[in-house]
Amino acid sequence: MDSQYIGLLKVAVIRGTNLVATNFMNNSTDPYVVVSLGNQTVKTRTVKRNLNPEWDDELTVGVPSPTAQLKVEVMDKDIFSKDEFLGEAIVDLEPFVTIARKFHVETMSNNMRDHKKVKEIGRVLTSQHSELVKDSPIFYKGGKIQQKLHLKLNDIKSGEIEIEFTWVHIN
Repeated sequence: MDSQYIGLLKVAVIRGTNLVATNFMNNSTDPYVVVSLGNQTVKTRTVKRNLNPEWDDELTVGVPSPTAQLKVEVMDKDIFSKDEFLGEAIVDLEPFVTIARKFHVETMSNNMRDHKKVKEIGRVLTSQHSELVKDSPIFYKGGKIQQKLHLKLNDIKSGEIEIEFTWVHIN
């Protein structure tokens, strides 16, 4: 990745729950996740015939600015027709990126690189204007800055997705 990015965001796509069935013959779907940030798009593997898939895939995107928004789409893989939309969530990265960058500077200047330490360094609260299902703490653990998010999918009858961010600082 080049210097147009202020950092890298590792997005661990963990699982989906209660997804909408698109194959009515066997009441299932073949879901995968597409993560988009700016002009970057990456996707997970497809999990066959599952309304509660476990992906455990890690995707990486460059973060162009602290005010960027990450789009997370869940899609159904179809062989003979266009893939079907199963819902999406938009994540405002500003709280995570701001805290991650600030904490990185503080840890470097104070030489606090204790990899055994686990410390909550911030929290993003649920609101009417976010897709968060529950409050989302931001942690410093194992020398990494991470945030676990439990998101409800929009534009669909049901479905949620769990993801986890890890910040990678670029010098």
